[in-house]
Amino acid sequence: MLRSVKNGVDAVVLDLGGVIVNLDYGRSLRAFQALIPELDPGTFCGKEHQLPFYSRYEVGAISSEEFYFDLMQYYGVKIDFETFCQSWNAMILDLPKNRWQRISRLSASTRLFLFSNINSLHEKRLYEVHQEISDTPFDSIFEKVYFSHQMGMRKPDPKAFQRILDENQLTPDRTLFIDDSEHHVEGARSIGIRSYQLKLGQTLEELLAELGF
Repeated sequence: MLRSVKNGVDAVVLDLGGVIVNLDYGRSLRAFQALIPELDPGTFCGKEHQLPFYSRYEVGAISSEEFYFDLMQYYGVKIDFETFCQSWNAMILDLPKNRWQRISRLSASTRLFLFSNINSLHEKRLYEVHQEISDTPFDSIFEKVYFSHQMGMRKPDPKAFQRILDENQLTPDRTLFIDDSEHHVEGARSIGIRSYQLKLGQTLEELLAELGF
């Protein structure tokens, strides 16, 4: 059982994929491996190592179309854009309604932020998934949403976390960050943010309860 941290926290910053929205990277991986047999899983969906143009896509340096063409050129294949989009978005599963309601309750008593390494295609799919459980805008329960492809920077860059702190006048040791990637958690901890990794099989609801929220 984790020691309750609620009383020492002024703000909570949540990751998106794997924390709020359920993901299955394997679905996209299998879809692409059927189209690109030589695909390297480690760089395609790795949390620490990625293909250079994938990282550029996540920080908005290239468009969805450019990312698509870069992937086709890198592997020397031809896949129609619609099939590419379907395969790319296959990893996004659902957003459980009870989890969304739990986060909504948290936002009523705590300053709540979202920070996600996300690209424009996945953002669009996110809103579609959210509309299945709620009529309100996705960002309505957050004080501010930070998407990497809009920020021009991504986790685990300490400068990205520092920007969130500075823009919202947050104190690192009174800010809680939750992510499912150890690599990202380490980035936040490097500037003093109180950070916790969501373990495999653990839900956000369970971790929030353990932390006293």
